[in-house]
Amino acid sequence: MEGMSPEELAAMLYRALMDGNDAIMRALARAAVTQFAGMEPGRPVGGTYYLYRTLRQLDLEGMLSRMMDEVHEQNPGGLTDLEEGQSAALIDFDNDGRMDVVVASMGAPLLFYRNLSPNPGHWVGLRLVGPAGMRTPFGAKVFLRRDDGKTPVRELYPANGFRGQSDPRIHFGLGAAPRVPDVDVRWPDGKKELFKGLAIDAYQDVRYGEGVAE
Repeated sequence: MEGMSPEELAAMLYRALMDGNDAIMRALARAAVTQFAGMEPGRPVGGTYYLYRTLRQLDLEGMLSRMMDEVHEQNPGGLTDLEEGQSAALIDFDNDGRMDVVVASMGAPLLFYRNLSPNPGHWVGLRLVGPAGMRTPFGAKVFLRRDDGKTPVRELYPANGFRGQSDPRIHFGLGAAPRVPDVDVRWPDGKKELFKGLAIDAYQDVRYGEGVAE
């Protein structure tokens, strides 16, 4: 790669991205930031985030915009961000029953993907509230007793990702169901309670000791 101009290296990086050849991207990006950006990477350089950073450091006029135009053309309506995502969390940011996504990337701002899917159907959201000494009842299990005999289950364990914590509220999609089925909660201390008549398309508290003991 010695003797290559920044433009030639960037063009090779661009083709490697389009071909999905991560091995070539790593080698070229490392050579580029070392040779042209005046820095020695402290760790192996590779992946789309490092490619993006390298092109930015080389300050090649129009290269990034051309790259993004082609990526968008090949992925209409898809996710085309080129950051290196490190953590993702699910959260209903606007409380409309459609789960949104927040992604933390290395050396880049947070990415927020708002869920705007049309006609999502009915849903129910539950905030589990435990007794004193167990206000956030980690490990509680929630069973939805559907009319068709199926029983989907959720467990309160929001810290379930790498360097991220999702929305601690329990969420069930109900589709076209006109009401919320009965909900069975098994608390971490072993107590079992049944909750009836919950509001549809809304978040609500489900408190320890306020259900029907089983």
